[in-house]
Amino acid sequence: YVDTKAYFEILQNAKYEPSFWDTLSVTKALGYDAKYFFYSSHLNTDGYSTKTKFGVAAVLMPGVKFMEKDGFVSETLSFMRSEQISFLSIMFAFYDDTTGLFRRELSFCSEESFPLEDFVTSVVVSTHYQEVNLQLKKMELPGRVAFEDDQKGLKAFLFLQENVQPSRKQIGPMLEKQLSSFASVML
Repeated sequence: YVDTKAYFEILQNAKYEPSFWDTLSVTKALGYDAKYFFYSSHLNTDGYSTKTKFGVAAVLMPGVKFMEKDGFVSETLSFMRSEQISFLSIMFAFYDDTTGLFRRELSFCSEESFPLEDFVTSVVVSTHYQEVNLQLKKMELPGRVAFEDDQKGLKAFLFLQENVQPSRKQIGPMLEKQLSSFASVML
């Protein structure tokens, strides 16, 4: 007799094993569980909406620790370019080492040409954000990222997601709606 429920629990917990995520390069971690969404970026000359792809990657370790990995800036940009996206959200989920509590963090990354600061400002006041109720609190970026992003063309923000309930199933569509609204005004 195989206790499938116990086996599932073992496998479920294994994906949060820090040593696994520590060994992955930035590129492999981003690609491990990335999903893609599309937003309406603008009307073309025929009056049809142009769809633009963006990504939401799930990484199961703390955001600061991930952003401190060697090559974070260059590999994130390379990943975005290979996937032909100018906007990437990284959802971090992990168990806190000191408290054992489940935590979520959310990062927004973009290439230099994308108005990320304006987008982030628009997100936290939007009705789409209020419906999902992420309760985001801005975090400090690791010093290396804060310095490198000015040098290499990557912009990034990192937030603590105090409401841990919303997952990519809610966040992806929320970003899709907000990017469409934002693009109609700003892009």
